[in-house]
Amino acid sequence: MAAFEFVAVDLEGRQSRGHMPAETAEQARRELRLRQLIPIEVRPVAPGGDGKLRVGRETFAARTRVQIIRQLAAVISAGLPVEQAFSIVASQSSLKASKSLHQVRKAISEGARLPEALRVAPGLFPPAVRSAIAAGDSIGQLGLVLDRLSLQLERSDALTQKMRAAAIYPILVAVFSSLLIAALMIVIVPKLVTQFDTLDTDLPILTQAVIAVSDGLRTHGAVLLGLSALAFWLLYGLMKRPTSRAVIDGVVLRIPFAGGMIKAAEGSRFARLFSVLLSSGATLLDALGSAKATLSNRAMRVEAEQIIDEATEGAPVGQVFNKARSFPPLLVQMIVTGDAGRNLPLMLDRAADYLERDFETRSSTLIALIEPAIILVLGAVISVVVLAIMLPLIQLNTYAIN
Repeated sequence: MAAFEFVAVDLEGRQSRGHMPAETAEQARRELRLRQLIPIEVRPVAPGGDGKLRVGRETFAARTRVQIIRQLAAVISAGLPVEQAFSIVASQSSLKASKSLHQVRKAISEGARLPEALRVAPGLFPPAVRSAIAAGDSIGQLGLVLDRLSLQLERSDALTQKMRAAAIYPILVAVFSSLLIAALMIVIVPKLVTQFDTLDTDLPILTQAVIAVSDGLRTHGAVLLGLSALAFWLLYGLMKRPTSRAVIDGVVLRIPFAGGMIKAAEGSRFARLFSVLLSSGATLLDALGSAKATLSNRAMRVEAEQIIDEATEGAPVGQVFNKARSFPPLLVQMIVTGDAGRNLPLMLDRAADYLERDFETRSSTLIALIEPAIILVLGAVISVVVLAIMLPLIQLNTYAIN
């Protein structure tokens, strides 16, 4: 026999919580009424658990999530019951995904509503996805919503991959260039300058400077490396704190060019899910709350929370977004226009399309500029080192001729 956790109130309005054995959620509700309790919430409990749905801790790639949601959309659109749909998709999935899907199916069979059952597999169904599915389930358009959601998630995954490529490539090039320069200064320069030890004349200032840098790296390189590691560790710690993370992310948004790229990518994902949820019948506040979960930039998320707070108090969404400073101006104007014209989902889709193209243009330009810029810097450093080596030789030849 299954067990259910309940929240109920008695005839005097006092709230009570607990759990009880029952075959189904409806039987648990009937038992509560026999106890003269009015059930508020009844949900399944994992056997032998702690009073809560057993939640899986598995993580999944975005592509796996998209594939499963697309398969669910196809099966449910064909008219099959939700419980059977999860069973069919689980039989066609990997072992890890199949386990999570069977947990969801089991929760549904034990009487949990679909939005509650999805909580047992947060790796496959994160909060934003659960909100969209809940909206589709409530209006009886679950298959259509799942299909739209799979398309949105696929676009979001593609955009995320492009963001990573745009960030990783310059970092890798810069790291390898730095290692090459360090090897040049630590290994090669000392070997070349040993021939100057017998010179009786003063070395040129440029040569002395290069030798000083080389000696400093050789002598204090470990200390510099340790300080760099400490700085990265402190920065990582600050990024873990919500307040400092919001400040740092806000500064990043103000960096020329790079800040615009981040705004375009974040705004596009936000607009896509916002549009899907509104089109699915979700309320404005629920759609805003779920779309906020797509924002990885903490400064934008904090501003989204402020927007939600003002919208909760009754302010028009176009009016509160018009005061936003972290979101892309085009997205803000599209939301203002869509709210005024009662066609907000359409305006959000158009804004997302434009922002995706804007991000692709900016990222392509950045990658095209980063490589020659780093090559120029690397060439300049090598040229300085070569010149520092050649100057004493030229000076020595001049003295020999004279």
